[in-house]
Amino acid sequence: MSQSTISNLKLQEECFKKIKTFCSNYKKDKPSVKNHAYLKKRLPILEDYWNNFAERHVIIEKEFPDKTINYYSDDVFNKTKLLVETIRSDMMKQLQRIEEVNRTVNFDLSDIITDEMDTSIQDLLTKQHCQFQALDRAMAKINLETSCEKWVLEDQLSTLKSKWAPIDKLHLDIQAQLKGEDREYENMFFDIEDKYDETRKRISSKIWTTTHYEKTAPRMEIPEFSGNYSQWVSFKDLYIETVHNNPMINKAQKMQHLKTKLRGEAERLVQHLTISAENYESCWELLLQRYDNLRSQFTSYINAITNLPVIQQPDAYNLKRMHDVIQESLNGLANIGIDTVASGPIISHLMYQKLDDKTLDEYIMEIREPRQVPNLEELLHFLEIKFMAYETKKKSKKESNVSKSSSNNFNFRPKQSFNKTFTSKKHNHEQHNTFSNSYFTVHGKCPCCEENHVLMQCPTFVGADTAQRNNIVANLQVCKNCLFSHGKSECKSTKTCKECNMNHHTLLHNPNWVRSTPVNKNEKGNFNQQPRTSGQQHHTRPSSANHLSSKEVEVLLTTIQLKVKSADGNYVILRGLLDQGSQVNLITENAAQLLKLQRKKLHATVSGVGSTTAEDCKGSLQLSCKSIHSDYTFEIDAIIMRKLTNNLPTATFEKQNWPLIENLCLADPRYNISRPVDLLLGAGVYSDIMMEGMLKGGLTAPIAQQTQLGWILCGKLQTLNCHVTLVNLEEITKFWETENIQNEKKDLPKDDQCEIYYQQTVQRESSGKYTVKMPLIPDAEEKLGKSKAIATSQFLQLEKKLERNKKLAMMYKEFINEYIELGHMTSSTYTPDRMQCYLPHHGVLKEHSTTTKLRVVFNASQKTSSGYSLNCLQEKGPNLQKDIQALILRWRTYKYAFTADIEKMYRCIGIAEDQQSLQKIIWRNSPNEKLQEFQMCTVSYGQKSAAWLALRTLRQLASDDQHKFPEAAEILQNEFFVDDLVSGHNSLEQALKLQQDLINLLKGGGMNLRKWTSNHPALLENLSDNQKSTKQMFDFKTEESTKTLGLGWNSSADTFLFNWNLQENMT
Repeated sequence: MSQSTISNLKLQEECFKKIKTFCSNYKKDKPSVKNHAYLKKRLPILEDYWNNFAERHVIIEKEFPDKTINYYSDDVFNKTKLLVETIRSDMMKQLQRIEEVNRTVNFDLSDIITDEMDTSIQDLLTKQHCQFQALDRAMAKINLETSCEKWVLEDQLSTLKSKWAPIDKLHLDIQAQLKGEDREYENMFFDIEDKYDETRKRISSKIWTTTHYEKTAPRMEIPEFSGNYSQWVSFKDLYIETVHNNPMINKAQKMQHLKTKLRGEAERLVQHLTISAENYESCWELLLQRYDNLRSQFTSYINAITNLPVIQQPDAYNLKRMHDVIQESLNGLANIGIDTVASGPIISHLMYQKLDDKTLDEYIMEIREPRQVPNLEELLHFLEIKFMAYETKKKSKKESNVSKSSSNNFNFRPKQSFNKTFTSKKHNHEQHNTFSNSYFTVHGKCPCCEENHVLMQCPTFVGADTAQRNNIVANLQVCKNCLFSHGKSECKSTKTCKECNMNHHTLLHNPNWVRSTPVNKNEKGNFNQQPRTSGQQHHTRPSSANHLSSKEVEVLLTTIQLKVKSADGNYVILRGLLDQGSQVNLITENAAQLLKLQRKKLHATVSGVGSTTAEDCKGSLQLSCKSIHSDYTFEIDAIIMRKLTNNLPTATFEKQNWPLIENLCLADPRYNISRPVDLLLGAGVYSDIMMEGMLKGGLTAPIAQQTQLGWILCGKLQTLNCHVTLVNLEEITKFWETENIQNEKKDLPKDDQCEIYYQQTVQRESSGKYTVKMPLIPDAEEKLGKSKAIATSQFLQLEKKLERNKKLAMMYKEFINEYIELGHMTSSTYTPDRMQCYLPHHGVLKEHSTTTKLRVVFNASQKTSSGYSLNCLQEKGPNLQKDIQALILRWRTYKYAFTADIEKMYRCIGIAEDQQSLQKIIWRNSPNEKLQEFQMCTVSYGQKSAAWLALRTLRQLASDDQHKFPEAAEILQNEFFVDDLVSGHNSLEQALKLQQDLINLLKGGGMNLRKWTSNHPALLENLSDNQKSTKQMFDFKTEESTKTLGLGWNSSADTFLFNWNLQENMT
């Protein structure tokens, strides 16, 4: 192919794009814009484009007759020709119609009237001339483009007829006088008559159209528009067809319709415009300018695809949502002119990363041509087949469960195949080397229904009531604690019931059993658990006791579940409490962080929520809420509070057989499970959502009230009697102790809980070092999501950065290798019964540091897939830091002052082995190596509880060795700021002794004091060079331990210095 042909093809492509854009814009333009000047200006442009395209086509045919290129195979020329002819024909018709309407007619009879005529004829013609002028003025006032109301059209038609009637009558008299001899008058009359007839027909036609529209047009509900670009196109098209172009609605009514359909940002954009006919055009133009934005629409569609969450558990809902979001976004992109075919492989690749491992493996196995680039249509077809299969399976399972549960006796007999598959000495989940992301997922058949899932995920098993589930477990002879079969060997699961902490699975928990003394297994790091000391012993003697309690009453409050839109456009299900007595709406801080919405500043104090004292709010949010059962939506402003109320209901209870709610769609389907409340909805929402339906049960049944969000339940309930079976004398004693009537115990403050937890979990090794545990919140294991993917991604980005900066890379590798060599970090192995968290890491340069120029910080604030970070799931601990001002003032009273700091203080304190998997990182020394996993064995900088654990351990060391070094122990507790020692003495001899005692005391805890400075040389004489500071300046640091306060101490001159940086551009 010659260079000339290539150049012509490029020019042809540019011309084709111009034609396509021209035609697209013409179709989008409103009919009111397409006037005579518009058409006259654009027709020559289209003709010019087409002539250039046709001429260049002839040249291309001569230069390159080979028909194999896409230009010929796609028949570009004929398709373009058809497009141009269609648009040109439409433009010509529009122009012809306008010219026919606007053709000029002479209404002036003065040239016809002459002196030679009889005076009577002259009078008639003069009168007719005046009536012609009146008709002309009446027709000039008619504008059918703007006249849409039926009564206006009828009034214009009536006026036109009243003007024509005397003209027609007078014409007969003139004809009688002239006897048809004046051809000029007759021609003028017929022209005027034609124009009158044409105008009358157009008005009558529009009246008929309006009347017909009123009778036949279906009632269409326009969806609300809140400013989401992805919803704009559908909203605009539907609004234009139903309201904007509706001839029977005037502009004031259109303005009213428009403003009632706007919400959120879109409503605020036009809120300054009052409802009037004059403001309508301005209002509509404002919306068009803001949201008729192809770039923003494109971004919205792409974000909808890329923000799809990673599928954790494949089911019909998740797969269907992925399929529908991709399909809707592609249709939206196509509507704005984006070629979605070319971008299909890229979108397919992005979606592979959103699939779970199992579904991705199944899709890869079904790819027809694995060597070709990914096919988006193939992926969509696969997703459709998968979610339809899940829906069919779910429906059949549900029908099967209904038929089984209809029988009063639940008799289950295990099948023979189960005994062959699951009877072994090991856990059946240990027989497989392959694990999914969740270690509960096992490759094997369920012993209950023989499907590919474990027993705890079996719909038949989960759908049964507690007694039936216990019967199934007994018949299957599986472990009550882990729900697996491992013969007579001891169960290796460290989990216990989440309701009562007993040795059975939570699915087997009966809420009617009295909670006995919990049996502690291996600790999980939850400071609400009480660990067993090594000295405890348990002697079991066979015995039993039964207890029957009195009936209890639970007051059921009106809880609901609703969807709330988050910052990424997805809906998050929150739990709310309807409070008719509240004037405001409230949301918890945890829920607000989960939504990630932009906060508004609000200074307010709210009392009576969560505590008896008033509490300052943390701002406010505007929430878009939606029913979990329907499309009902509403918006509210909610004030952010730390906590709203305790879990509701106060305790989990078993659902009762209340006939009145059997077939109701409940607003809170899990009303019987004690859970946190995220929202408190006040009287405003309460009055909006209430409906007429109400059902009342018996004395022990709740009242059901119908709302827009579903049926809500409230009222007094009667819980069942309490039955307990105890198996040893020690437990019987403890049982009666727990049955004594006592005053209600209040929860300890978090700081006290942290302190108790530290005392119960801290351990001191034979070397003198301490091992501690992070104080995790009670439900940390449930809330912790997956983190390996984000940590790996951030490490690969860090690796590229290090490749570009060899000096930084060398320091980074030295830091990590030192971590490993000192034993502060070890290779990680997968342990299925432990929580895992991968921490991204980055370097912080400290140019003024005399030891470590680079510090690697491990980011425990990086959120996992659940939206919670490791720092979110641990307590900070009480503030043990002394006030810096008081510390400095006391220090300057000493005659002989000295300072030092603890070398790598955090890393001198170990983390318990079962929590080290929460501090995993990804690392490798070279991109040529495989990625490796390491876990840190010590307290790491960046953890929320790190500062408290370090300072609390210093206090523990002082307490443990106080008998050896009493004065040094006192200094350790009161004269340290973070890791810096700031102390002294008024006696040189005592100062030297105190210095040595401090070194020995900290050495006994595995810590080293270094960087010594003093205002007297005697205090530095006996120290080695690596213990002394290399500079005479000591900088006071903040609690963050990396930043200085700008205050320094020159030890040789014994003076304070203040440091600050002057900007270069200061004048």
